[in-house]
Amino acid sequence: MITRTMLFVGASILAAAVAPAQQNMSQLFKVEDGTSLSWLNGNNQTRGLDYNPSTGHLLVADNDSVAGNRIHILDAATGAELSTMNNSGVGGGAVNVAKVKVAGDGRIYLSNIATAGTNFRLYAYADESAAPVVAYAETPATVRLGDSIAVSGSGNNTKILIAGMDNPNVALLTTTDGGQTFTKLDVTLSPSLAGLTFLAWDPNGGAFWTRRAADSGGAVTTATLYALSGSNATAQTETAHVAGKGAIAVALRGTQKIMAMAPASVEAGATDVKGSLLDLDGDALLAETVSGLEKTGGAAANINGTGDVAIDTATGRMWFLYTNNSVSGWFLPSSSTAARDWNLFE
Repeated sequence: MITRTMLFVGASILAAAVAPAQQNMSQLFKVEDGTSLSWLNGNNQTRGLDYNPSTGHLLVADNDSVAGNRIHILDAATGAELSTMNNSGVGGGAVNVAKVKVAGDGRIYLSNIATAGTNFRLYAYADESAAPVVAYAETPATVRLGDSIAVSGSGNNTKILIAGMDNPNVALLTTTDGGQTFTKLDVTLSPSLAGLTFLAWDPNGGAFWTRRAADSGGAVTTATLYALSGSNATAQTETAHVAGKGAIAVALRGTQKIMAMAPASVEAGATDVKGSLLDLDGDALLAETVSGLEKTGGAAANINGTGDVAIDTATGRMWFLYTNNSVSGWFLPSSSTAARDWNLFE
């Protein structure tokens, strides 16, 4: 059974008294589409981002044949490009380069996107200077894979979840050789997924979150926590604070569980398209970016609803990739008691 928790605002004086005020998150940097990053150019092909705590760098995956279908290494404080990662042998599928995620041991994983009948590949890098190796391949894939991946753990405890648009279930990859190669287990979800799904592991382990699109049965778009048991996963709880949101990232800040949410698709020309931060324990919207993530003059269309988000609680920062519009960095609320203390990092 799914437990639904909702925050109703304005109906009660008591609720207004105890509910935390929503806060704006201050900006670290913002690099807009069509400016200093030549490969961020409105072609719908920049879809993956993660923070690498081993180096302090921001990694952005870009499927641009001119720029070389590769991972770009950015300064996480300024958004300036520092270098690129080796892309020898990277390719195939419907989209050559899609998502990048960093494991707890510093290993870096890159996926392509495969539709049924094309080849899915997951590449592993020992570090930012290493060459990629194929850690898992499905030739051909029988369902769409690679629109979202989530990585948890390190070494032999590394676990990778993979989802694909309109794929009702997810794939779980596990390893016995420290992340060199992986074995896939198809996981059946109840309820199943619909549309474009985004994934994030729950920091408490043994469960994961999905940003699930509304389905034909009339369900609203939700972020849902699934408990994983073998080849099955069952929904436990959900939040409805995800209207208009896409990619998600979940982290613990002290004892508080937070979820960052990137924007999804909006109409061209839209303004004030903000990233959000949610308190999952209280199902409350904690903060939004002080300004929109769209390009100057209005949002460029993001027809696929793609993008990504990363959180680093150690440095109190988060980053958004809003496809066709910008890459940006922001400061988190300053303490794990953000519901009571809204001072920001300066």
